[in-house]
Amino acid sequence: MRERSKKEAQLTSMTRDIILHLIFVFLLAIVSYGNKNGNRFLMTTETRNRFNKFNLVKDAHIFEAWLRNEFILNIYNQAWYNGLKEENDVYIGNKMSVLVGMPWLRQLRIKKNSKLVGKISLILNCKMLVEIGKCHSDLINSNNYKCMSKSCRSLSKMIAECYYDYSPENEDTTLLRLPGWIPLSLNTSWPNALQICPKPWRYQSAAELRNDPILASYNSYEGGGYAAVMGYDESTAQGVLNETITNGWLDRQTRAIILEFAVFNANTNLISVATYFYEAIATGAAYTTRRIETLELYSTESGALMFFLIGQFLFMAMVLFYFIVMLVHLYQQRLGFFKSVWNIVDFFMIIFSVASVAFYMIRAKSILNTIKSIQANPYEIVHFHTALNWLNLENASIAMAVFMVTVKLLNLIRFNPHVIYLFSSFRQSVGYQLSYVLFFLIVFNAFVVTGMQFFGGVVLEYSSYLNAVMSQFEFLLGKAVPMDALRSDKPFIGPTFAFLFCISTTIFLMNMLVSVLNESYGDAKTNAEENAKELEMARFIEERLMDIFHEGSNRTEFKLFCDETTFANMCLSEAEPFCLNSESIIQCTEERLLKVEKRLTVLTWRTEYMEADYLKEENDVIDLLLLMINPLVRDSEKKAKDLP
Repeated sequence: MRERSKKEAQLTSMTRDIILHLIFVFLLAIVSYGNKNGNRFLMTTETRNRFNKFNLVKDAHIFEAWLRNEFILNIYNQAWYNGLKEENDVYIGNKMSVLVGMPWLRQLRIKKNSKLVGKISLILNCKMLVEIGKCHSDLINSNNYKCMSKSCRSLSKMIAECYYDYSPENEDTTLLRLPGWIPLSLNTSWPNALQICPKPWRYQSAAELRNDPILASYNSYEGGGYAAVMGYDESTAQGVLNETITNGWLDRQTRAIILEFAVFNANTNLISVATYFYEAIATGAAYTTRRIETLELYSTESGALMFFLIGQFLFMAMVLFYFIVMLVHLYQQRLGFFKSVWNIVDFFMIIFSVASVAFYMIRAKSILNTIKSIQANPYEIVHFHTALNWLNLENASIAMAVFMVTVKLLNLIRFNPHVIYLFSSFRQSVGYQLSYVLFFLIVFNAFVVTGMQFFGGVVLEYSSYLNAVMSQFEFLLGKAVPMDALRSDKPFIGPTFAFLFCISTTIFLMNMLVSVLNESYGDAKTNAEENAKELEMARFIEERLMDIFHEGSNRTEFKLFCDETTFANMCLSEAEPFCLNSESIIQCTEERLLKVEKRLTVLTWRTEYMEADYLKEENDVIDLLLLMINPLVRDSEKKAKDLP
């Protein structure tokens, strides 16, 4: 009875934890998805399609043409299809969205570097000439050598400067330049310099622009640079382009042009913040990429908003409750709190939940501050990158909180037999899994290195070690292997490499992992005695659930085993004379019922012939006693039998 009471208390506690956790999951879902507008995808797609053909930009000339013919014609108000002029000039080309702030270009440049040019060019060309001289010894004489030396020295004049890739240390931060990047004379005063140097030719720091570093495809760029604001109308934008790009604003020192703008759709309460990157790398190639992120600009008074706010308030209350409970446990257990894996899961679940709420508040305040800045000065450079950074942190925190919440569900349903066997299989196969991981990493890294050696100069996925690792993991998850690129570079080696990679990793290695886990799962079910307590609790929970669902049914329930106290109390009770039919006894399992039926069958078969066997044995005993008492009778009977 005491053991049963413990199980009842444990079941009650587990049920309470599951209910509270499910409520927490529901509130977390409201916080995560309650403020996500269903039109975000459509808004992002419209913004992307409105400013298309950006992927065709390959150099500065095409970039200028794209700005004039594609961007400006769509970002500013245009006439209707029938030639009628749109009176309300706040809309962009689609007549639905409003331009928020002014579009602006930010250029990041590098310094000229000529320290090692002369030495490197001299060494390379002299080595080349020496190799030629080894093959043609008649060229190596005094007169020809002098000519060679002159040619070596003249090469340093041909390549006077080097233009490396962008880095914060190599960034050009010259404060003022004349159009065409002409340096100012040394005797120019500061007021005169400000008058003769237009704003696009002035360097502004990240603090002045209130901007943060940003990551593009090939590099990460600081928040400062040379900014060119394009204004609120088409004519102003064309004038800015004539003042900048026409005068050589883009040159060999240019490493990145970042175009930023934001459009707001009042019909959907969504704002799309777009960032277009034009990156010129040291090899001479130019690459483009774009990033469009859509979020809600402000809250509207509606029933859905009130529901979201109530859910958010309850979520914050539950987070505060869990946080206080965690602090109490930390105070009581100190560092011993982190010895349990599930305590660590609870810790991160609470921390990321608190962080998501904090990031949400900071993001909302950042958006409000940006709107106030536009209202205070419409001609000031403003951007929503700070709000987007906080949005990314909020999404990351929510994602981690959802992950931890999902993992904790495994702990709450730990008395499920399948979960018990799953955990047991993981514990039993730790050694096999570690050896498998080592073997997998060796094979995986071999394909990474081989792919870089064969295709590093042609295929983007194998252009660097990090790209190769990420690409191969994507291939394992189902992404298509770039077969055309591999085949175009090496017609035989490329497809063979892809085939061997798929065979080795997807078929052999993955099946090997599944086999290890399957074998461990089978061993866990075979060695069930290691989890006897958990399985017993699982059976108890299952029986209680069956009692709840079958409550009120008229079928007869039997009990094979019960404790002595319960059995005695039932048999002494006048309310239920037949104690085996009492509803207070736990229902026995089907396996035990089968055993009872087998025993009853054997017992019945034996009792059928019990009376006949008893009478036969009694007659045999009487005959034996008579023979022992009267031996003469026995001898006479024997002689009578011997006579013919």
